[in-house]
Amino acid sequence: MTNDEIAAVRPDALAGAQIVAKAEAVGKTKAQMPASRAFLLAVLAGLFIGMGGMFMLLIKSDASLGFAASSLLGALAFSVGLFLVLVAGAELFTGNNLMVLGLLSGRYSPASLLRSWTVVYAGNLVGSLLLVALLPLADYASMNGGAVGETMVSVAAAKCSLPWDVAFGRAIMCNILVCLAVWMGFAARTVVDRFLCAALPVTAFVACGFEHCVANMFFLPMGLLAHAAGVAPEGANLAALTMGGLLSNLSAATLGNMVGGAAFLAGTYWLAYRKGHGACADHDEGDRCPHRPACRKGHGMYGLKTEVSFDSAHFLTDYYGTCENLHGHRWRVVAYLEQDGLHQEGTMKGMVLDFGVFKQAVREVADSLDHTFLVEEGSLAPSTLAALKSEGFSLTVLPFRTTAENLACWFFEQLAKRGLPVSQVDCYETPNNCAIYRP
Repeated sequence: MTNDEIAAVRPDALAGAQIVAKAEAVGKTKAQMPASRAFLLAVLAGLFIGMGGMFMLLIKSDASLGFAASSLLGALAFSVGLFLVLVAGAELFTGNNLMVLGLLSGRYSPASLLRSWTVVYAGNLVGSLLLVALLPLADYASMNGGAVGETMVSVAAAKCSLPWDVAFGRAIMCNILVCLAVWMGFAARTVVDRFLCAALPVTAFVACGFEHCVANMFFLPMGLLAHAAGVAPEGANLAALTMGGLLSNLSAATLGNMVGGAAFLAGTYWLAYRKGHGACADHDEGDRCPHRPACRKGHGMYGLKTEVSFDSAHFLTDYYGTCENLHGHRWRVVAYLEQDGLHQEGTMKGMVLDFGVFKQAVREVADSLDHTFLVEEGSLAPSTLAALKSEGFSLTVLPFRTTAENLACWFFEQLAKRGLPVSQVDCYETPNNCAIYRP
C-alpha cells in the first residue's frame, strides 16, 4: 500500500456535524433524482422492507417461543429489510423524511421535496404489493403447519384494531428510531457498521410494537389476502380486518412517521447544527464544522487546499457560440476544507485532516470524469448515446448542463457526501478562468 492508501484507512465514524453535511448532500441528490429512477429504487425498498416483515412472520409463528423471545427474535429478523435498503441502495419514504434538513437549509424547494416523497411513497407501495402477490405463489402461508398464515392474519388484525391516535403515537416513535438508524448509517464507513446501525434501532421499534407505514403496506394487504383465503386464527379481531381498517392504520402511520422523522428528528438536528449557521458551540469539540461563515466570528480557522486536473470533452446545449460544438478541456479543480479546530488525539492529532485522505478523495472524484465525454442528460438522442457506447466511447451522463459552475457544485457535493468539511470548490476550464462554488 502507498502512504496515501494507508492514510485513507479510517476506523472512526463521522461526527455529528459531518453527518448533517452528508445528510444534506444526499438529500439534494434525492431531490434531483429523475422520477423514473426514484420510483424503481422505491419499489425495491418496499420489496426489501416486506422481506424483513416476511422473515419476522416466520419467527413469530413459532408458538413455543415466549413473548420476549418471540418479540426480540422477530424484531431482529425484520431489521434485514432496512439493512438491505442501506447497503444495496433503495429509496425508503420513512428514511427520506430526513430530507427536511436540506429543505430547511435551502438546498432545494418544497416542491422538489414533495415530488420526491410522493414518487417514493408510491414506489414503496408497489414494491410491498409485489411481494404480497408473490408469496402465495410460494405457498408461504402454509409454512409451520399453516401457523405462518395465521400469524399474517393476527398481526394485520391487531394493527387494524388500533385506535387512530394510538397508531399515530406509535408511528412517531417508530420513525424516530428508523431515522436514527439511517442517520447513523450516514456516519458508517463499512458494511458491518451499517448492519449494526440498522439492527439495533429497528429491533427496538419492532419489539415495542410501533407502526411503520411501509412495513404496514406489506403486513395489512398480506393479512387481508390470507383471511380472504380462509385463514381465521382464534383470538384475532377479524371484524377490524377491513379496507377501512387498513386505510385508517396507513393514514395514522404515514402522518406519525412524518412527525417523528421529519419534524422531530430532522428538525431537532437542524436546530442544533444549522439554524442561523450556528456558531461553534453548536457542535462537539473536534467536529469538522459545516458552518463556515459563522465560525469565523471570533475564532481562528484552519484550512486545507488541494487540486487535481482531469481531461474531458463536452458541449453546451442551447448555447450560441463555439462552445455549442464538441470540445475538450483540461479541467483543474481546487478544493478547500475549513475547520475551527484541530483533532486533539489519534493519528490526526494537530491536523484538520490527513492530506493523504483529502488528496485521495478529490482524486477519486476527478478520476470518475477523466477522459470521458460529459453529456447533459437529455441533450443527445438515445440512439446517439447507444451508437457512441457501441463504439467504445466513455460517457458520463450528468443531470445538469455541463458548465464549470455546475461542475464546481457537483464536486462540492461529492466531497461532502464523503464527510469532508469542504468549504469551497474552484473549477478552472482554462488557466485563467474559473467558476467558484461555496454554500
